[in-house]
Amino acid sequence: MNQDTINELYKKFLLDESLSVPEKRILIALLTQSQAKDLLSVAEVLNLMKEEISLSDAETDRIFQAITQPKNKISLITIWQKYKWIAAAACLFLASLFSYYCFRATDRPQSEKLTFARYANPTKFLRVIKLQDGSQVTLREQSTLTIKSNFTSDSIREVSLHGQAFFEIAQHPEKPFIVRNSGNFDVRVLGTAFHMINLPGHNTLSLNHGKVVVSHKKLQQEILPGEGVEYAADKNKFLVSTVDTLMAGLWKVDYITLENTALTKIVEDLNLIHPSEKVILNKHYIHRQFSGALPINDLPKTLVILNNAFNKTIVTIKK
Repeated sequence: MNQDTINELYKKFLLDESLSVPEKRILIALLTQSQAKDLLSVAEVLNLMKEEISLSDAETDRIFQAITQPKNKISLITIWQKYKWIAAAACLFLASLFSYYCFRATDRPQSEKLTFARYANPTKFLRVIKLQDGSQVTLREQSTLTIKSNFTSDSIREVSLHGQAFFEIAQHPEKPFIVRNSGNFDVRVLGTAFHMINLPGHNTLSLNHGKVVVSHKKLQQEILPGEGVEYAADKNKFLVSTVDTLMAGLWKVDYITLENTALTKIVEDLNLIHPSEKVILNKHYIHRQFSGALPINDLPKTLVILNNAFNKTIVTIKK
């Protein structure tokens, strides 16, 4: 096949003119066998055309617009970019939630303050609580002590009491100890020992040593050792009297009287109020009962009395 025929076929191919099936086959074979330098360029093909290219005004305008019109930018959006507004909204929500929490934590009423710890004594014995600051609180039966502040980071040591307790407060002048929301008055102390009762219709305090200030709203009263105080709502004043603190504190060394009380219940209570010990009951006595008097706050003596009552070692402390 001569070069003119090849050029003609190649020209038709470049100008997108219709080729017959045989012509397409011939052209494909020629293209696979020929080198690029042997083929016509686009300029050479245009020179071979026997007629000039003539464009209409409409076609000219279309081409001009296509060339000069700004191209649409292709945006590559990452997952983070696509959802960054969601992340921003989430951050804003969390920040708002945190601000609200801080506002509630600092502006909440005293009765709604956070509880850091709660100690209860559901037994008839005494329960001794040793607090983080070195203070000690002895709880009577059916009494509850609630810790209302962080003794390490807060500027005050705040607790509340329901029931009856004896407080022995460690001295930390920079951190006053406050018994709040425990009946008709609050108590503010530094280092002292006092007995307090907060029961329905009975709210009193007696001071063994040190000094405390009791308050009810704007009313305040300083209490000295050997004095007792209660608040008289009908007179809106504190009633201060002299008390025998020794007699007032006898309940700490008192005895409790039990009648037909299951030994398992006694051992359970002893383990509750003496968590550092482990009182064990002989398995052969788990269905037996005890009647008699036991010391309210003396574990070794309690064990002796129980063992003597059955003339056998039935309760021991696990070593």
